[in-house]
Amino acid sequence: MKSTLSSLSWILTDARVRKGIRQADLARRLGRPQSFVSNYERKIRRLDVAEFLEVAEALELDAVQVVADLRQTFISDRDFWARIPDRDEN
Repeated sequence: MKSTLSSLSWILTDARVRKGIRQADLARRLGRPQSFVSNYERKIRRLDVAEFLEVAEALELDAVQVVADLRQTFISDRDFWARIPDRDEN
């Protein structure tokens, strides 16, 4: 099951790559070091809400739509895993 953190990291990384933006260029837009982008993309650090909004804006993403997509992923994953019997019940 993909965690929401992994999904957010994937969405932001995918958007950056699809737009042809290098990590260093995104970091410059954000006024941050390149390691900031690298670390959240590799899930070494989490973004707080303000940071997420800054990154979404820098990538020209609709932050509300990103959150809606994450919510749908979370609900789908939760529903999928709820249908699988618990192995410890045997």
